[in-house]
Amino acid sequence: EERYRSVVNDQAEMICRFRPDGIITFVNEAYRTYFAPLLGLDDLPGRSVRDIMQVKNYAEVDQFLSSLTLAQPIRQMERQFPGRDGKVHWQVWSVRALFGSSGTKPSEFQVVGHDITDRKRMEEELRRKNEELNASYEQITAAEEELRAQLEEIVQKQHALRISEERFRAFTENIPDLTTISDRSGKYTYVSPSLLHLTGRDLKEVIGKEALGEGSALGIVNEDLGMLHSVADQAYAHPGQSIRIPPFRGHDHTGREIYLDGTVTYLPDVEGIRGIIFHGRDITERIRTEMALGEGEKSFRAIFEASPFPAAINSVPDYRFVAVNRAFVEVSGFSKEEAIGKTHLGLGIISTMEAAKLIARFAIAGKLENQPLALKGRDGKEIQVIFSTVPITFEGRQAVLTMTAEVTQLRLFEKEIFQKNEELNAAMQRISEAESELHKNYSELQKNEQAIRASEIKFRALVQNTLDGILIIDFSGNIHFVNRAVGDIVEIDDEAEIVGKRNVMEFVAPESREEVMKDFRTVAGGTDSYIAQYKLITDKKREIWIESIGKKIPYGTNDAILLSIRDVTGRKEAEEELRESERKFASVFRNNPVALTLVSATDGRFIDVNEAFLHNTGYSRDEVIGKTAEDLEIFSDEKQYGQMVASIRTAGRQTGEELLCRIKSGEIRTCRFTSAIIVMEGRPHVLSTIQDITGQKAAESAVHALVSGMAGTTGLESLDRIAESISGWLGADCVMIGEIQPDGSTVRVLSMLLDGQKIPDYTYSVKGTPCENTARKGFCLYADNVAGAFPHSPDLEKFSIRGYAGTPLFNRDRKVIGILCVMTRGPLSVSQSQKEIFTIIAVKAAAEIERSQLEQSLRRSRQQLQAAMDIAQVVSWEFIGETGMFLFNDRFYAMYGTTAEREGGYLMPAEIYAREFLLPEERGLVAEELRRVRQAGQKTTHQDLEHRIRRRDGQIRYVQIRYEITRDAQGVPTGGKGVSQDIT
Repeated sequence: EERYRSVVNDQAEMICRFRPDGIITFVNEAYRTYFAPLLGLDDLPGRSVRDIMQVKNYAEVDQFLSSLTLAQPIRQMERQFPGRDGKVHWQVWSVRALFGSSGTKPSEFQVVGHDITDRKRMEEELRRKNEELNASYEQITAAEEELRAQLEEIVQKQHALRISEERFRAFTENIPDLTTISDRSGKYTYVSPSLLHLTGRDLKEVIGKEALGEGSALGIVNEDLGMLHSVADQAYAHPGQSIRIPPFRGHDHTGREIYLDGTVTYLPDVEGIRGIIFHGRDITERIRTEMALGEGEKSFRAIFEASPFPAAINSVPDYRFVAVNRAFVEVSGFSKEEAIGKTHLGLGIISTMEAAKLIARFAIAGKLENQPLALKGRDGKEIQVIFSTVPITFEGRQAVLTMTAEVTQLRLFEKEIFQKNEELNAAMQRISEAESELHKNYSELQKNEQAIRASEIKFRALVQNTLDGILIIDFSGNIHFVNRAVGDIVEIDDEAEIVGKRNVMEFVAPESREEVMKDFRTVAGGTDSYIAQYKLITDKKREIWIESIGKKIPYGTNDAILLSIRDVTGRKEAEEELRESERKFASVFRNNPVALTLVSATDGRFIDVNEAFLHNTGYSRDEVIGKTAEDLEIFSDEKQYGQMVASIRTAGRQTGEELLCRIKSGEIRTCRFTSAIIVMEGRPHVLSTIQDITGQKAAESAVHALVSGMAGTTGLESLDRIAESISGWLGADCVMIGEIQPDGSTVRVLSMLLDGQKIPDYTYSVKGTPCENTARKGFCLYADNVAGAFPHSPDLEKFSIRGYAGTPLFNRDRKVIGILCVMTRGPLSVSQSQKEIFTIIAVKAAAEIERSQLEQSLRRSRQQLQAAMDIAQVVSWEFIGETGMFLFNDRFYAMYGTTAEREGGYLMPAEIYAREFLLPEERGLVAEELRRVRQAGQKTTHQDLEHRIRRRDGQIRYVQIRYEITRDAQGVPTGGKGVSQDIT
């Protein structure tokens, strides 16, 4: 019995014995492997054959078994059974009924079978092919009509495509923006005329050249090529998405460096593009304008310091002086050191009451304009000023800029004018009294007249020679008196031309007229001696600004207005330029996303830093301002820092210097410095931009190491290299690369590395695991406690896994075919750059899996094709027109009953083939067919032929031949490829 069982177990056929109730009594190894590979050989006896073979309609089997009798104990049956791969499989079974001592009913059944699925499929394929062959003749006419309709549709589509392309080219060729299309290899297939104009290139010089090569049409700066390649990789990874390109540098046709930006989109399926389309523009002027904004700060400082008017900047809300100019020092008598940090009250230049009033007005109006005020200088002398304030941002803080005009002399002059006027009135009174006493004291009268005349001369001389304009007008605006300065201000050569002839409103700009009339009414009501500003239009139509102060005076028999005016156009323009400069400087410096620092070139102390610098280093502003880099221990290599400083002092600037810097936390970062010396307030400073390139450096090193590790490998070896590279790169305890099985719920691990050891033949279910989320949602990261998040995944708890990161593997159709994941026993952190590298590696892994799947599919297809050809008795061959010889193979020779050794090789001249294998009356067919091949027209593709052959054993067989004519690049026939089928 042991010998019998050993022999039976070694059989390739599946053998099983079972009782009439279906209970198995014996199976061999082949049966177990086919139906129950997960069970042992001894586990099957005692089980039901119905469960093992998964027969849905067992009643038919019972009916078949009951048909077995002593007279006919053996029958064959073909059955379909569901296979483990989810497909239907065919088996043919020889069933034998074993009868006991009673001899009437079977006591046991023995079945012996084998799988005929491939045969069934080949038969079905052969049947289908025969049906197709029989139906093909009927379909030729319909196919021709359909092809004709399809041809017309193709022509229409080509016409629509041509119109679309013409519109695209018309659009791109009539806009100043740059448009290019490059194929998957990175070479230009289209460029817009605007790019050719910009670069001075000819179309032939550009088309077919690499867009990102050293000789690119745009002359791209080498430092920017890496960034552009990275953007291109992003576009390839996200077809159809528009990827923004940061500004990059190139060169125009003059060799001048230019700046460009734009977008790229990878459109692999769009007809006429099938590659990357770039749409960009020249932003050189914008970039240079932004660079020029830094000069605004210099201008502001220079204007502020050089202004002839006293100016100061006070902080808000404590109103302490943070900056004063030279004119302020000269007028007030206080030095800058005495003023900085003090308030107006602290310096004693203003009373508490006046300060409170000004603060209240400023709080309500947000600014103060043309306010008269009496200040005290350092020596206690009273200083009359007219001042204006405007809120600004200074050194990152709110502040108030105050511009003042000293009018002490003007006040004194006004006082003297009023005094002289009173003297004049008194003199007139004395004249009147003198007239009544004329005869009494004639000599006294002469003296009084002389005194009056001298006073008037002195008054007129004073008025005519003052630098400020003096005029007298009535309340209707009619001009009664002007001095020479008024004529200069309104640009009239002879001031006499306007006295008594013109109205002052003729010179007032439309937007200031309402305010002037309002002030006329105010002065008429008794309120005067306040300063106001108006816009005037001179006689030469030039717009100017004046500052005026008026007073109601008696003039003749009526009241009039005495005005003192001053041209403040230059001051107004300076104030506006100052405000604009401050806004530009603050906006550029504060809002710049790149870290900026301003350091004194004399002592190395930080003067100012922007928010990006504070965010990158972790310091607060108070911790940095006033300190040096040595105080903060920012540079880990003092020698390298000293060399950079020396280079800046020698050349005046330094570009792209990379230094190791220590931030507040103690972490060392790699930073790229670009620095230049600028002069502010007469002192040299160093302005630096600082880029943190730590992540970029790490990414470059990681990519280089990973690519080096994976280069030159394919298949499972490549997957093992990928797992090893990722494990070393991320310090992962476990790396898995798995293929999702056809059931969609199982992953077969192709490469697994656990604690540095390769784990073979590992399979797991994705349900309830983080890999399920990864396959469904894309890249997933669980930084910690992943086992708690997925309690139904026991392996996570078993291997003490805490951190998990995974990404799906896609095939070319964007279908998920696998999972790449890393796991750690500690918390896992993945940066954005690491995620991007991880995703790139996943593409490599997916490509290897897909390649493996395609190879397996190709092998199966070849096997199926070979089997189908065997069943159909079809062989292939080739005719080489240049030599006039056939190229046969072993299968061909087998059909003809011979071998390559017997025939002297696989090449055989056509005349020998005809002589050795064709019947004499049909040998002319070969020569005729060869002639037809050589004379075949352009439209001739396939030929069919039937003839008889004589095998080497003498048998006569009928053969049907179908061959295809091959042609060279010019369409000239060069031979043919064909198949022969034994249709005997």
